[in-house]
Amino acid sequence: MKKKVLLSVLLVGLLAFGAGMGTFAWFTDTATSNDNVFETGTLTIDDPGELTAQMTVDNIYPGWTSDEKEITVTNSGSIDFKYRISVEALTDNILYDGATPLQVKINDGAYVNINELGNVELGEITAADDTGTFNIQFKLPEAANNDYQNQSATFTFAFDATQTENDGWTE
Repeated sequence: MKKKVLLSVLLVGLLAFGAGMGTFAWFTDTATSNDNVFETGTLTIDDPGELTAQMTVDNIYPGWTSDEKEITVTNSGSIDFKYRISVEALTDNILYDGATPLQVKINDGAYVNINELGNVELGEITAADDTGTFNIQFKLPEAANNDYQNQSATFTFAFDATQTENDGWTE
């Protein structure tokens, strides 16, 4: 019986000690960081204007080649970007979709039929208000025949830009 009483006293003492341990206080404090601002940047490619503004493009003939023209593109936003050029499709025009259509050359690339230009990547502009340049040149192949006389076409060139970190162009 003495063992039971001793064991009971010991058990009550341990429980009391454990309950007392839970009443110790710890100092704590909290701080806040206020007015944190997150602001998105802008991705803006300036309109490079008319590609042919200083080129003579009338009276072209089979074998004609334009002078090479340097085009300047400006990053007027705040985000670094890469950019490319393409031509919008033009249907039922011999200079676009004829047997020997007008051809275009970008930088040091080869001449391609204007309707096969696709998207030509032109590089990166990595600072706001910085510029990039590329060269463009046109020609009408010698194989163009009399069907090409007195024809005209208005082409629209499109420039796309995306963040330099974007691996693709799907966004």
